[in-house]
Amino acid sequence: MKEKINIILRIKKEITKGFLRIYYFFETFILRLHYFKLKKKINTNKSKISLLCPTKNRYLKFKRFTDSLINKTNDINRIELLICFDSYEKEIEKYESEILRLIKKGVIVKKFFKDLGSHALRNNYLAEQCSGDIIFPINDDLIFITSNWDKIIDEEFSRNLKSNPLCVWINCDRKYKKLDYSAFPVINYAWYKRLGYIVPEVFRFWYLDWWICEVSRISKKYFLSNVYIHQFHAETYKSEIDETYKQNATNENLEHDYNMWLKTKNNRIQDSFKISQK
Repeated sequence: MKEKINIILRIKKEITKGFLRIYYFFETFILRLHYFKLKKKINTNKSKISLLCPTKNRYLKFKRFTDSLINKTNDINRIELLICFDSYEKEIEKYESEILRLIKKGVIVKKFFKDLGSHALRNNYLAEQCSGDIIFPINDDLIFITSNWDKIIDEEFSRNLKSNPLCVWINCDRKYKKLDYSAFPVINYAWYKRLGYIVPEVFRFWYLDWWICEVSRISKKYFLSNVYIHQFHAETYKSEIDETYKQNATNENLEHDYNMWLKTKNNRIQDSFKISQK
């Protein structure tokens, strides 16, 4: 009798093991299937790109920029355009008409009316409002030359984990192109989150792009992009010197920003250290 009971217990034990093996097999299979589906989903997800665009009384230049944005972007629905106006914008009706066109095309547009006084303040404010994985500070006087620029930039950032701060240098035809420098560096959200700003607010108009490039160069957290843009900059005689440019590009602002650049060398080193940390 005792032997029969032991046999029955062993059989039950083996049956239980068998059921457990089957259960674990299917559980593992389901988990692996979920993993591959999740991996595929992650790989196919497109990053949202936030364009930070302060503008003032330059509707025609803004319109030229948005034309290139619509024509050269691979997936316009991933674009978030954040625009900063002064509280009194003379050409606001024209701007509003263009904004409506952008929205109809699929662009997410956020507009703000703030008298912030400096380019650094405007860009930092817009960065606080953005929701993109990639942050691209731009000017209203540029145009995109490279088709599918958004896809290219997304792929370049995707080579690295989103949690790692990174900068991509855009190819621009400014007069500084021979220098180790990019007029329009692009950063990911991790970069912005790590530092808490696009650029220190001690600058008024100049050195915003230089700051990002210098920090990325010291930290070795950058790579060059094949994306090409063209800027109609007054310095290179490709554009007229309008009132907006005159108000910002004064000798006083240039001298002030140059002195601040010299004084903040240690701050750039500190930012580079923050960016390079894992």
